[in-house]
Amino acid sequence: MHERVTAIEHEFITHIKTAKEPTFHSPDPQHEKFDKDSLFKNNPEGVVGYEQLGNAARRYVDTGVHIEYATPEDAFLWGTVTNKIAGERIVRANLDAIAENPRHPIVAYKLNGRLIDSAGNTCGHHENYDSNVSTALRISEESLRWLGSHLIFRNIFAGEGYIREVDGEPVFRLAQKAPNVPLNYSRGTTGKNKPIVNLKTEPEANNGTIRVHVTSGDANMSPWSTWMALGTTSIVLRLIEAGWDSDNITPRRGLVSTARRVADDLTFKLKVPMQEGKNKSALDVEKFILERAWKYNEQECLPPDELEVMDEWQRALDDLSIEPERLEDRSSGIAKWLLTEAYMDRLMTKGVSAEVLLQKLKLIDHLWDEHSDQGIGLEYRTTKWAQWMPLEADIQAAMTYPPRNTRALVRGQLIHRTQPWDILNDRANWVHVKTRAGYIDTADLYQTHLQEPKPKPTADSQPT
Repeated sequence: MHERVTAIEHEFITHIKTAKEPTFHSPDPQHEKFDKDSLFKNNPEGVVGYEQLGNAARRYVDTGVHIEYATPEDAFLWGTVTNKIAGERIVRANLDAIAENPRHPIVAYKLNGRLIDSAGNTCGHHENYDSNVSTALRISEESLRWLGSHLIFRNIFAGEGYIREVDGEPVFRLAQKAPNVPLNYSRGTTGKNKPIVNLKTEPEANNGTIRVHVTSGDANMSPWSTWMALGTTSIVLRLIEAGWDSDNITPRRGLVSTARRVADDLTFKLKVPMQEGKNKSALDVEKFILERAWKYNEQECLPPDELEVMDEWQRALDDLSIEPERLEDRSSGIAKWLLTEAYMDRLMTKGVSAEVLLQKLKLIDHLWDEHSDQGIGLEYRTTKWAQWMPLEADIQAAMTYPPRNTRALVRGQLIHRTQPWDILNDRANWVHVKTRAGYIDTADLYQTHLQEPKPKPTADSQPT
């Protein structure tokens, strides 16, 4: 069975200080746009490229102020986890170079990976999974019902969590994105069109590929949570591809409404009504899916990295059933919840006001996802989650070199071999690379060899 190709796109929240405005603030799209040359030509050692990088990733600036990073396509789950961390390092190094430049107007910055801002707006964080037209999976509401259920219930172990204010009181919610999108299903990815299940049908490939575009998951500081989000979702897609379906795990009241109720339940025992008529908890649903996955594995035999996920999935659900605190050593959301609870208890014994309590907890909440020396999530990566961190050598390699198991290898090699001004953002995309010799087709996801240049891109390798 083929390993599944995955990738992640992430939009960072950035605040800056300038000589004119010495307090941290969101960049003004009219007057404080990030200069691409300043940002992209100050690469850390070993990083090659401009918008398209030698590691086959893409970094870009949306509306002039939102820095985004798309990892290269990888057919190994831990590879995508490693690529995500490598991207965080690259973006942070780019901003460091700007802040250290005495001639640049930006004198300091804050880089945050959270997906919800102080106004309650959600940011972009997208997971991508390849499938094939020869399977039963289709990009439709009917076909992706199981996916929708999993995306809202997996947050009990794969959510990032945040502090929200309810009647002036701090309340912890297990997930950032899913409870704060407006729609159950939609083709959109912005504003009022953000859904739990995205129905976008752009494959970005031409070899019979279907791209499943997940836009409602959280961006995790914990490598384990990122790995589990990718791995469990890939397994759910295997079940859909094989034609497995059931009303047993389809919420009766809709995905968004159920996502909010599940994310607000810190007992992990809340039962919600299903289409089949029974009430089930998030743990019940995830155990049901996992049970079906084990049966599927008996018939088809999952790839080794997904079998590893299955064992961890089982362990996580068992631990959540007994004592959720057991997941502190791996789950972002659980660890963040326990930290804020401990901090709240400490502050309340000191008799602080409700206003001060809320302010302090929101600060902890923001520092959790911050990519700086003060970042709490980064600290956890070196302490409680150290066993789940990719090797430092692998992270450093992923900053420079592309994965070797997908078309990313071809794109990365071309960018390494070609002068930076030969391959800019308008000359390289997911399906072809334009060089002085012509167009190199990269539309096949599993292509790992360089093809002969063509005078122009073929009709089926045009970007969508």
